[in-house]
Amino acid sequence: MRKTILSILVLGAALCGMRAQDVQPADTCLQSVDAHPLSVESYAQYADSVFYSYQAAMDSIHAEYFVYFRLWDNLEVDPPLPRRVSADYFKLVLPSTFYTSVADRHFSIDWQPTLSAYTFQPDSLLLFAPADSLQPYRPQPVGRSTLVDEWISPHLMTLYLDSPATVKYNQLWYADKKVMDLNEHRVESKPVEVKNFVEKVEAGKVTSDNQLVVLKPNFWKKTGNGYVQFTQNKISDNWYKGGESVASLLSGLVLTANYDDHRYVELENKLEVKVGFVTAPSDTVHSYKTNTDLVRFNSKLGVKAFKNFYYTLGLEAKTQFFASYSTNSTTMISNFLSPAELDMTLGLDYKYSSKKITASLLTSPLALTYVYVKDYDRVNPTRFGVKEGEKSITMWGSKFTANLTWKITPQVVWITKFDYFTTYEKVIGSWENTLNFTVNKYLSAKLFLHGRFDDSVTLKEGQSSYFQFQEILSFGLNYNW
Repeated sequence: MRKTILSILVLGAALCGMRAQDVQPADTCLQSVDAHPLSVESYAQYADSVFYSYQAAMDSIHAEYFVYFRLWDNLEVDPPLPRRVSADYFKLVLPSTFYTSVADRHFSIDWQPTLSAYTFQPDSLLLFAPADSLQPYRPQPVGRSTLVDEWISPHLMTLYLDSPATVKYNQLWYADKKVMDLNEHRVESKPVEVKNFVEKVEAGKVTSDNQLVVLKPNFWKKTGNGYVQFTQNKISDNWYKGGESVASLLSGLVLTANYDDHRYVELENKLEVKVGFVTAPSDTVHSYKTNTDLVRFNSKLGVKAFKNFYYTLGLEAKTQFFASYSTNSTTMISNFLSPAELDMTLGLDYKYSSKKITASLLTSPLALTYVYVKDYDRVNPTRFGVKEGEKSITMWGSKFTANLTWKITPQVVWITKFDYFTTYEKVIGSWENTLNFTVNKYLSAKLFLHGRFDDSVTLKEGQSSYFQFQEILSFGLNYNW
């Protein structure tokens, strides 16, 4: 309906530019059916009245448009009921079409002219003859639709003759068209595949002002994982192969808080806490010992360089909670802040992410490793690359770090972290692998494999390799959020 009214407005504006005697609305002409023969002055006044009446009608439609449809711009106002426009003027609204009835009216031999008020064109005899010498012709009343159609026909004929190229359709083109019911107007569209290039983020704080709700985007993504798992080995004292019964407990917590504005800046933060204890029946000094003890914080600030590459500043700090002792001895091996390691890197980070794989490859031409031993007088600092009698050491070099998370199946996930640091004289390498086997939402098994190489340490008597290895297999409770 809105398009219909707009079309009438455009056509009305064009028609208003024509001569008054060519534009005679049916309503105005019907009112003058009983008119007497017109003089020149009377005809001029009649033509002016027709023109101004038509112009007033167009102004009325224009005003109704703003009253009924401009309100749609205000979302707080319910849309008005649809207004029906008279169908008598459909030939002016539809695209340019050739109608055979128009041609028949002007060119058929058997067509009979009808003189009516709306087509009444006084000739020279009528204009200059005395007013009382001719009796006015009084036509029989006809239907409004017929009057409107006969009024429109001359204008369409002018269009056919003067601008035939603009006539694109024939009335047969409408033969198979169905009339649209305004009460059952349905719009169907083909399904469109939408690709999501932006990761879904939760809405942040919501503010409201005069019923206007603003959703602030939240570029932070926070996750967590906690687990408590155990292993047990129980044998009798007279077991034919010997051995001893042991039990171990492993607990851990992983928290992440990552920022991504999906344009230029990314910030990744990760806190890992891992503590494990194992019984030591053969240790006469300690009833249990730690087999895993780690507190590690990682942070990376990246600024997008191009495509999947980011200029990255990285930081990693790690230490442990509890003291660790040698078997059957009170000699301390390590303790809280003994050692404490701090790594800082500056380089280029490549990131890749898909449905199953998330990877990060950070190449840092400039890297700093700082090792601090708080209890250097109680532990052997040479085990951590620090010279004997000193508390710390600072090493400059280059570093490469790779992180990979691979969802092999929905139940099996492989998480690996590889570090390689070199001062071009010494090398420190570490490769951690964790395989998570998920049973359900609350139960899982973990296999942890950790290989390490460090030629900056001092080997003990009888040792010949700088390679170190640790393995833990556990089963228990696991929860993600």
